[in-house]
Amino acid sequence: MSTTQVYRHLKLNQKANENRITILENEQRRNNLVIGGVRVGQNMSIKQAVLDMFRDVLGLQIMPTLVAARMLGPPNAQNRPILVTLLGKDDKDTIIKHTSALRSTNIWINQDFTWEIREKRRILLSVRGAIKRKYPEKNVRVSFDKLIVDNEKFWWDPVLGLVHRQGSGVEKIKALLNMDVADDIERMVQRNIERSNADSGQEEQRAEEQEAGGGGDDEEVQEA
Repeated sequence: MSTTQVYRHLKLNQKANENRITILENEQRRNNLVIGGVRVGQNMSIKQAVLDMFRDVLGLQIMPTLVAARMLGPPNAQNRPILVTLLGKDDKDTIIKHTSALRSTNIWINQDFTWEIREKRRILLSVRGAIKRKYPEKNVRVSFDKLIVDNEKFWWDPVLGLVHRQGSGVEKIKALLNMDVADDIERMVQRNIERSNADSGQEEQRAEEQEAGGGGDDEEVQEA
């Protein structure tokens, strides 16, 4: 085997291992949600603040079971988001179905994606936005790490860019919609580069907090 072949083989193995790690990380986060804009009173637990929001803002009649609730970000920061771990997927799906009630509020709820998935979704959401601006009636959505235009699926690869099963995603969108999304992608890639250091730092801090037990900002919710 030549040196070039060995190098390619090692790169393929590295990529496969990275994909396995990403899958495992997302599996660990599958029952998590990140919630922002919720005020936690001085004498109120994080859990109670979240449950009050579920009842008063989302209008939930049956409260989901929280396994854990903890603040993210630096301890002295304002408006820190809350990482919530739910008992199961049904609880998570119920909350997501009611998020339309947040439109007139400053509260937001996001899924707890890994850094890699968030990077991909930012670019795909940018492409979706460009398409919707030109074709508001077009059925375009982002599902996990895929952009779906009608029934055609696209995904983002850090090396290849926007990809479709037939090859270049940019060229496929040109053929489908007669529009060029290359500039929108380039702008979002540059924004992602600017964000990457900050996001990576937050991930490292979060990992350190989890390893150390999270200090006073962790709140494990025990079932009765």
